[in-house]
Amino acid sequence: MEWKVCVQKMIDYIEKHLKEDILLEDVAAQVGYSKFYCSKAFHIEAGMSMKEFIRLRRISAAALQLRDTRRRILDIALDFGYNSQEAFTRAFTDAFDITPGAYRKRKNPIPLFLECNINHQHIKKGDDCSMQEEMMKDVKITFLAKPERKMLVMHREGANDYHELCETEGAEKMWGTLVSMQGTLGGVICGWLNENGETRYVWGVEVPLDYNGPIPEGLETVIASACDYVKFCHPPYKEEMHEAVTEAVWNVSELWNPKDHGWEWYDEVNPVYEDDTEAEGYMVLKPVKKL
Repeated sequence: MEWKVCVQKMIDYIEKHLKEDILLEDVAAQVGYSKFYCSKAFHIEAGMSMKEFIRLRRISAAALQLRDTRRRILDIALDFGYNSQEAFTRAFTDAFDITPGAYRKRKNPIPLFLECNINHQHIKKGDDCSMQEEMMKDVKITFLAKPERKMLVMHREGANDYHELCETEGAEKMWGTLVSMQGTLGGVICGWLNENGETRYVWGVEVPLDYNGPIPEGLETVIASACDYVKFCHPPYKEEMHEAVTEAVWNVSELWNPKDHGWEWYDEVNPVYEDDTEAEGYMVLKPVKKL
């Protein structure tokens, strides 16, 4: 059996038993190899010891319960194997630089260690893990409002993100056309539109509702309603850090719970944007509405 497959089976077992005592021999039994080889393979594929992995997953799962439930801190601590609230507080503070009580009150974004799939490379090895945590701390969260407007957008069947759209025929030419357009509300936009239950990745520009200028061939017109947005933005960075920065921004945006701040997501009718500029850096904008 391939080591990557073996380690994924170990991770799946750990995930199902986070609230129980997890013994190495029980994990090894899932794949039929010795404790020694399982421990070695896990460290190679996951970039950390099994003990460290379990510690991070438990404290992160506990953090979600702090965020999403009203259970007592002591009950959550005991549920995840900590013998006291003090022990849980020390472990939580070591992991996230904030106490459980302060986190429950403020709901600040924290670098949770999420459920992993080795095959999708969600685990970051070695220094990459701490680097990702530092990048997440640099992501700033602000709000802005967009008026009702027209969007002139381009979509290609099968293109689900920026890079896939770049590879389609005529994409480079269309990008140049979009950049050249006058009377737009800012530069070229990139993002996801939800229409009739279908999500499409698009490029385009936004223009005022009364725009009557030329519409290049290949663009369709979509009316976007007035909407508030929450903006997650990482400041300018070196080009070689692009992948890590984008992952950090999306992680923060996915961990941020709008209901904790009096909002709810509103992306069923409004687009989700991403942008990357020399002046501001990489950003994701998600639509929200007041509860």
